[in-house]
Amino acid sequence: MCRNVPQDGCLRLKLSGLLFITIVAFLYDRELFLVCSNVTNYNDEEFTNCEETMNSNEKKSKRKIIIRLLLFCIILFILWLLFIFLFMSKDRDIQPREVSNTKHVLEQKNASVNRNDTGNANIELPSQSSEEAGVEVTPDPYAISKDSSLKHKEITDIRSRMKEPNINMKSPKKNVGNKEAFIYFSHNRESFLPYFSNATKPEMAYHSAFNVSLVGERLGKALKHYGIRNNVSDADIITMLNEMNLDFGHSYDMSRQLVLEEKKKNHHAEIFFDIHRDALRKENTTAVINGKAYAQILFVVGTGHPNYQANLEFANTLHRLLVANYPGLSKGVLLKDNTQGNGVYNQDLSPKSVIVEIGGVDNKLDELYRTADALAHMVSQY
Repeated sequence: MCRNVPQDGCLRLKLSGLLFITIVAFLYDRELFLVCSNVTNYNDEEFTNCEETMNSNEKKSKRKIIIRLLLFCIILFILWLLFIFLFMSKDRDIQPREVSNTKHVLEQKNASVNRNDTGNANIELPSQSSEEAGVEVTPDPYAISKDSSLKHKEITDIRSRMKEPNINMKSPKKNVGNKEAFIYFSHNRESFLPYFSNATKPEMAYHSAFNVSLVGERLGKALKHYGIRNNVSDADIITMLNEMNLDFGHSYDMSRQLVLEEKKKNHHAEIFFDIHRDALRKENTTAVINGKAYAQILFVVGTGHPNYQANLEFANTLHRLLVANYPGLSKGVLLKDNTQGNGVYNQDLSPKSVIVEIGGVDNKLDELYRTADALAHMVSQY
């Protein structure tokens, strides 16, 4: 009965049930009291007479009692339904206000850290509202553990068709300053709905092979084209979680191990991209630039560690470069604290570490690959 009712509401329901039982018991005892109300001396003979009188009247009063109890039960049931209806209506009214207030606080927080003339790094507000800028969904447990069927005609030879980055620069900038990058995926099974046979909801768009890691591989190839050495992780976070009997919420703990291992074996690695895809639908994740569709980018910076300003400066710089060269491609930089998610996202391990959300659940690989090429172009200009 209390499955979908908050704890205080459940307590009220239990008290209502207890009250109902008490009243029924009272009505039953009241009949005995009325029959025996004229007995003044409660000796055995008089009490026996009382019982005989009650038994003689039982058949006459039984129907009356049943009707009375039924009427009472109906009234109580109606009151209970009204209570549930009013309680749930109140709960629905409260919830949107809480979401709205959270969004307002986030926007106020973002607005309070705009870049100023002192040179301090501050956030670039997304071009859309915070709610439109990025959305996370909890993956369906079945989708995350068992691959859904794909449209094989859609993905046949897709890697060979887009084997090399389509970069139009005549003389790409080489690796000045020994930039090196590590590309990894905390939610590596995030995938894209256009390639699934039956999945239609964002929480179902997960696959162990056909996923966001393809976008990371493309980004790695494009960075290499510009002379930026990089490594692309092939680790499956879900497998790591299963081996340690951990749930999806520990994904960033697993990816943290990947970053630490990379830093240990490659001291020159300074840029760390955690590639994701958004859960928003296509109208909020696609931009048309020079007649071609691109999957939009959103940078996410966690404020849950003391040195996040350096990460913010890095993300802001990439955002401005994209705005100048690919108008409409970047949706901005979104700040998240530990009340809105992990809050750190392993960004405390490097000042040039950032989450990059590329596209959403409805984007196709050609759109995603164009964006990966554009991002690599801007990293080379950083």
